[in-house]
Amino acid sequence: MTKKSTNNVRDILNKIKWDRDLEKAEIWYIHRGATNHTKVISGNEILNIGRSFFDTSSFSIPFHRILKIIYDGDVLFNRKQNILSKLIYLNLNNIIIFAKYF
Repeated sequence: MTKKSTNNVRDILNKIKWDRDLEKAEIWYIHRGATNHTKVISGNEILNIGRSFFDTSSFSIPFHRILKIIYDGDVLFNRKQNILSKLIYLNLNNIIIFAKYF
């Protein structure tokens, strides 16, 4: 599950970098010690997109810490929403499996 989400982050950032404009992107990420343990940076701060992280001029952020990617006001990635969707799907599967036994 996590690997697919991580790849989605990389794919989305690369798509924005090569086909759109990184300056219009906001990347929300987990940052321990910050208010609500969350920080936001602008896409124009990204210098390099690696396999499992991206670099800015002062730090690297691993993709598993990315919470949300917003481009020009549209949410392209939301880790919380992805997790909720998977939990609902898993729960529905359990109900269906449970129902088969009766």
